[in-house]
Amino acid sequence: MENNQSEQQPAKILLPNGKTEPIDYKDIFLNFAKKIYPDYLIDNNNWETIQDLIFYFNNDSKCKYSLSKGIILGGAVGCGKTLLMNIFRRILIIDQPETPMICYSTDIIKRKLIRNNESLEELLPEYMPIFIDDIAKTNGLISIYGNVQDYETEIFELRYLHYTKNNRHTKTHFTTNLSLDDLKVRFDERVYTRMREMFNYVYLPGESRRK
Repeated sequence: MENNQSEQQPAKILLPNGKTEPIDYKDIFLNFAKKIYPDYLIDNNNWETIQDLIFYFNNDSKCKYSLSKGIILGGAVGCGKTLLMNIFRRILIIDQPETPMICYSTDIIKRKLIRNNESLEELLPEYMPIFIDDIAKTNGLISIYGNVQDYETEIFELRYLHYTKNNRHTKTHFTTNLSLDDLKVRFDERVYTRMREMFNYVYLPGESRRK
């Protein structure tokens, strides 16, 4: 994929003390992760993906994904997608407190739309990075005042508008249990095409880690 540089700033917590010599990213990341999730493990299943995401969030040219796109992190149920994205979100909150990444699950968004009568425009500010957990877990259909709508499709449409309006600097990140082929079935061709334009699909291998 094309590796275009965006205005995203490096997450300096992964570049300690301005070091330029070879850095043990695995040790640095694991030490940080264990402060949040004491049982967190790095193994042969997840390390390659973690390393790719370290390069991505560091805006590093070694990243094999496009730096101008957001991330859709896919993988099996329970393989650690949400934990991994939450670790990076916490890193960025410390490093870039002026633009903290807003985080929702799709269930929370659904509840806010239906019960609180909030709008997606209120929940997903135009200039803020957004992380949404568990996209496409259901068919996305909700009824508000008798009007049935696919709120997940509307999330993609709104964030695509933000992304293109702001010269590809408004990032959105998702986790999903679905493959790219499954996402193509879940969403129509128009949404899927825009999804490919604004996201890197990153696969986290491994089976469920839940005990």
